[in-house]
Amino acid sequence: TRLTRHSRIVTAVQTRLAYDVEMLSPPSLKNVTEGLRNNSISMVRCYERNSDFHFELQERIHVTIPDGGDPTCSTCPTNERRACRHIWWVDDQILSTAVPPEARSRFKYQISRNGEAVREAEAEDGETLIFHSWLQEKGLGNLARRAGWWKQDPMDQQDTRLVEQTATHILSAFEPCGVLSKQHGQDNFEILQQESHDGNLDATAEALRVEIDRMRSFIMNHGQKKMSIPLQTRIAGILLYTLEQLVQYAGDIQTNAAVSIPQYSGLSLQDRSLLHKMIDRNSPIVFVLPVLDLLDSKVLYGDMIQERVEVLANGLREGEEPCPAEYIRLLERVVGLVE
Repeated sequence: TRLTRHSRIVTAVQTRLAYDVEMLSPPSLKNVTEGLRNNSISMVRCYERNSDFHFELQERIHVTIPDGGDPTCSTCPTNERRACRHIWWVDDQILSTAVPPEARSRFKYQISRNGEAVREAEAEDGETLIFHSWLQEKGLGNLARRAGWWKQDPMDQQDTRLVEQTATHILSAFEPCGVLSKQHGQDNFEILQQESHDGNLDATAEALRVEIDRMRSFIMNHGQKKMSIPLQTRIAGILLYTLEQLVQYAGDIQTNAAVSIPQYSGLSLQDRSLLHKMIDRNSPIVFVLPVLDLLDSKVLYGDMIQERVEVLANGLREGEEPCPAEYIRLLERVVGLVE
């Protein structure tokens, strides 16, 4: 930034926007020059919460553009409604999203002493831009993409971790024992063995239906945006794995053999297979589909998922255990194999 004493114009190093500071007091002028001439200030992230806009700078400095009232800084005192150097820097960054690079040398701007608004210095009747109104009108996400800011609410990080932990817990009912969580996997292994004692698979089927309902409600409550693509891929993969195993071992009903997959080892199959119980033509909600249908198309239409479903569909058609044709068709449709 260069400060010309005669004209009292400050040009920001990072944005090349010019500011007329003629009317500012010496303390405010000091804040302007320290904020705009400092090329080392950078933004860590920005986010919106409760109608206020937050900008986190390096060294954990937080500037807030509130819905009404003066902008605030977490590290600088609010003396006489005077914007500090950090607020000036954030204001300059926001203004840069409203002025194209090719037009920045044409005008000079004046920012209010409290850092709430800006206007063209040489336009007597020029329109005043309120920073909060501009952020609200254009959308923080759109402006962040335009300016190269990283938009992320720190609370979303905590939510994401909670989502992954909860999803892992639910998925442990379907996983190969111990893949996701040794503790949860072992717990479910023992529970399923106990529930399926003496060949009674009704309790096992009901337990898996409950977990499917839990997973479906969980995804609906949190939405795709809080669930990363890798997590959604893991959900799809483990549910398809379970269905693959049910298909593979459905024929054991004839020989009363034990299912050999880790999660169901030791479960004696009598009367009807677990696959038959999980895919019931009379049930309005059939196994796996209600959850898969909620996942991102990037996951469902991926080559790996489509290839697995194609093999699964063939297995369901050709297997010894009859499967409703409608279920197979819906399974293929949800991953984009058929229209």
